[in-house]
Amino acid sequence: MKNTYSSRLQAVRNKMAKLNLDAFIVPHEDQYLLEEVAEYNNRLKWLSGFTGTAGVVVILKNRAIMFVDGRYQVQVAEQVNNALFELGLIYKEQFKNRPKSIKNLERLLASKPNKELILPANYHLYQLYLLSENTKAAQYKNLILNSYSDSPFAKIILNPEIELSKEKEVDEDSEVYEIAYRLYKDDFFEDVICFIDMTIPTLEEGSILMSKFELLKAYAIGKYQNKDSYIAALEKVAVDYSQTEQGKKALEIMKRLKK
Repeated sequence: MKNTYSSRLQAVRNKMAKLNLDAFIVPHEDQYLLEEVAEYNNRLKWLSGFTGTAGVVVILKNRAIMFVDGRYQVQVAEQVNNALFELGLIYKEQFKNRPKSIKNLERLLASKPNKELILPANYHLYQLYLLSENTKAAQYKNLILNSYSDSPFAKIILNPEIELSKEKEVDEDSEVYEIAYRLYKDDFFEDVICFIDMTIPTLEEGSILMSKFELLKAYAIGKYQNKDSYIAALEKVAVDYSQTEQGKKALEIMKRLKK
């Protein structure tokens, strides 16, 4: 998938190699050394996802290090953890690269992430090791069944025929939709649209996720494009999915915008 943090970091490293550079520094400040920078000039956010106003990334050939002041230690940890989770899912669902997916998800769990990431990360690791016929699958299975016995993930392990996307408690846990949703929550609106445009053709015809993806895409358009573009995107959802919850929601928002 293009436009992810890992591909951006690799693009910088490729350029460094061409220029024979051992290190490259990416500050938050723009060319005028201003702390408050325009969105289009926020190089640090583009590269790492960090949205604070004081930080710098040092890119080396084999590692990248982020420095922030004390105000942002919690924030940068959360945003890096979100990026690791997204990368884990992207490698699992889009690239079918189990080793890299496992590496990112296990690195996430080792960093003591926010509690909302712990259960889904453990579940994805259970699935990955199960598919790889690795005995570590039992470790993650037992953790989920013992510590999260009432969760939808535990129900799926005990009853594999249950579809995760049908569980009311996990609106965003449909595995592919979750990637787009987290990109949206992290304010990467252009990436959301790119990801959805890549994903929709891969969905089964009549998938219940289709209308959810289209509405999320409309929301993303509304965040950085003009009002007319937002209304047009909402109108598409309202017309194409008029009988769904998403179609009705789009129509409601569109009527408010037109007042």
